[in-house]
Amino acid sequence: MKQNKQRKTKTMTNTNTNKNRIYIACLASYNAGYLHGAWIECNDLETLEKGRDQVIQTSPVAGAEEWAIHDYELPFEISEYEFFTTIIEIIEFINGSHNSDLAIAIYNDCKDLDKAQEMIEKYEGTFNSEKDYGEHYAENCMNIPENLSYYIDYEKLGRDFGMDMHKIEDKNTTHYFYNY
Repeated sequence: MKQNKQRKTKTMTNTNTNKNRIYIACLASYNAGYLHGAWIECNDLETLEKGRDQVIQTSPVAGAEEWAIHDYELPFEISEYEFFTTIIEIIEFINGSHNSDLAIAIYNDCKDLDKAQEMIEKYEGTFNSEKDYGEHYAENCMNIPENLSYYIDYEKLGRDFGMDMHKIEDKNTTHYFYNY
């Protein structure tokens, strides 16, 4: 009689609900052929520094000092040697915004935190089409009698007035910003 042995497998489940985290790898271990590192949540500067120090201290290679960011789960791109303070400042900018999706789109467009903070102040609105922007512009900036509004090509109006705007396409919409 043949015994049916079931092998128990251990599955890893990511229970982390914080999407802001980075993978810090020990470079001494990496260069010696070991994958040694840890996922660290980007809650604050202290958490990142402690996580980095823990990775280096627990390295299987004696005298390890160097580290790098080998992966990340962030809504924006970072470099392998990004400063922790920069990561935290960008996250705070996104979380402090009234619309985090908009803040992410702005930062990903300009890749500069100071410029992103300026752009958010120049935000005009989000529109699904040039026609929608044209209707918005006409309604808010022009005094068009209702009986003449049927003769206006709002798509062309939106295109023409949108030429002086900075636009960021995001998903199925476009964010408009003043260029002053």
